[in-house]
Amino acid sequence: MKSIEQIHDNIKFYVPCITTLLVRSLRLAKLPVYLSLFSNNGLPSIPNFKVIKCAGEEKYKSDVKFSQKLGYSSIIRSLGIEREFKYFSSFDEGLEYIKEENFKSREVVIGVSTYFLPYSKDYQSKNYINGYSQRTIGVTNHYVAILNSNSKYVEVFDSTPKVLLEKIDIEVLKLAWEGDNSIEELKKIKGMEILKPYTYFFIKPSRIFQEVEVRELSLSLVKTIIQEFLSGSIISEKNSIIYYGVAANTEVILYLDSIINKENTSNLKELQECLFEMRISRYFFRDLLSDLSVITTNLDRLSIDYNNLVKNLDYTITRLCAELLKKNLNYKKLEAQIIILEKIFQEEASIYLRLGNKFNKYKLLKKRYI
Repeated sequence: MKSIEQIHDNIKFYVPCITTLLVRSLRLAKLPVYLSLFSNNGLPSIPNFKVIKCAGEEKYKSDVKFSQKLGYSSIIRSLGIEREFKYFSSFDEGLEYIKEENFKSREVVIGVSTYFLPYSKDYQSKNYINGYSQRTIGVTNHYVAILNSNSKYVEVFDSTPKVLLEKIDIEVLKLAWEGDNSIEELKKIKGMEILKPYTYFFIKPSRIFQEVEVRELSLSLVKTIIQEFLSGSIISEKNSIIYYGVAANTEVILYLDSIINKENTSNLKELQECLFEMRISRYFFRDLLSDLSVITTNLDRLSIDYNNLVKNLDYTITRLCAELLKKNLNYKKLEAQIIILEKIFQEEASIYLRLGNKFNKYKLLKKRYI
């Protein structure tokens, strides 16, 4: 069994940049945290499937953020970590703050628009403008850390979609730091007004916490994920129902069977998007189990088994979606992939039951209303 310090944070494209930079900041302050713990804040590991009834027809959606509706307390807040988005009244004021913090060997996390970053694929891209309103992450800044600064340039650490260490001119920083709301074509998008220029992310631990507390919190997190997955919660909202865990898996199979039975062949693109999003939820849990196996005992085998399951799920979903995208559905091939997917879901439930036996003695996370 090793210490949390020995966990290597592998930065992943599906982890929000703000979470990656939060963990980076805390680890630089020598606090015992790790990325897969914080990226599971809000329980994105639990797959979900939302059925929306609209104008006499059903639509389908999946989003890792839907798991926040299960109502569990923030694991980040429970450690006393204060986070707040603040902003400066001018670029010069913000730049002075950056220089002061960098002089003290502190990084500053700021919100920028990738449209103005020369190293980004979004740089001056019409695709960025045209596709903004359809982004799954919605209206939000992109966040980077400023490591060093002087009168001519700043050194930027960017974690998404891949890790980069870049130097940009001060004038480029000024444009980027004004954010997406400074782009004329985007100002009409609903919610854009919430983005303020010269935003920065203030991070401050309100207390000192020890590794033993983080270990206990990690074990409670896994216990909670296991219980929620196996119990298969169902939340009814206005005109919609959200299925979680095994219930989500069951609903997906039922919907796929309805395609085979030619009862429902609409919204295939929506279904494809759901399957890809449900796949992402497994990545979050895989990462957590892998890291937890470093700091706990007797978890290696289960972590390996789940990792192999995720690989099989990836392959099956990719093939299944390829079939769904065909103009003329091949029902025989589609049915074969659905049978494989159902077996993978059954295997997944079996792994969760084995995990349940191991984590049975630990406490659940607290609910927000308790």
